[in-house]
Amino acid sequence: MNWYEKLSEYFPIEEMKSKEHMEALLKEQNDIYHKEEGRHHVLMYAEFDSFIFIDYLFVSKDARGQG
Repeated sequence: MNWYEKLSEYFPIEEMKSKEHMEALLKEQNDIYHKEEGRHHVLMYAEFDSFIFIDYLFVSKDARGQG
């Protein structure tokens, strides 16, 4: 399952940006908009000088007990 499928399975459709929108942000705003993903998580965030905005955070139930 890819990162977008993980997010869209968890978040309601009305809260989701389209995959195209997120990919455009990652490409066109790559100095501030970032994606971090691992086997058990997906994090989409924007990093500014004075704060970090967490757009989406998904942590799999399989990560429980792993610290």
